[in-house]
Amino acid sequence: ASDEQVGMDRLYGTVKNSIAGWDGNTAAIEKHISSMEKLAFSDDEARDSLNFLVGQTKDLKEAQELQATAADLARAKGIDLMTATKAVGKVDNESIGILKKLGIEVTDQMTKEEALAAIRKTTAGQAETYANSAAGSMSRLQTSPGNAFETIGGAVLNLVSGPLQAIADWFSSEEVQAGIQQAADFIGR
Repeated sequence: ASDEQVGMDRLYGTVKNSIAGWDGNTAAIEKHISSMEKLAFSDDEARDSLNFLVGQTKDLKEAQELQATAADLARAKGIDLMTATKAVGKVDNESIGILKKLGIEVTDQMTKEEALAAIRKTTAGQAETYANSAAGSMSRLQTSPGNAFETIGGAVLNLVSGPLQAIADWFSSEEVQAGIQQAADFIGR
């Protein structure tokens, strides 16, 4: 659950820092992450991918659209979502060599839009097809219990984060540090 929170904080921090005027509404982002889970990607994979694309595009809607393309590419070529995300992100930066290695028919003269269209033409629907297959169902089944435990853990973390912060503050207080130093000095004699 703490790793889950770190991933969420990282994504929301990137969104906040990259998108001018973002209102802090995380519900739409979490709905998008849930849609990626239905395609048999873990929420962690989806958040990391979206974090990368938001940082690059500075646009949440565009990042989500590119992530959908990356999801199809990942399933069509049997690669992980982040590798596909970086390949799609590189297309966004007009570097398409990786696509040639993945068997997507592109040329160096293609515009960003043409290269993305080539990816979409070659891989359209592959993420959904995979999600509806037995293998995709098994992938979803494997991540579902972990996501449930992350939700439960998140609730527990919310309850204990205040007391944990207080304990950490107490340990780093001058009085406690002085006491620790005195004990260390005594032991060292």
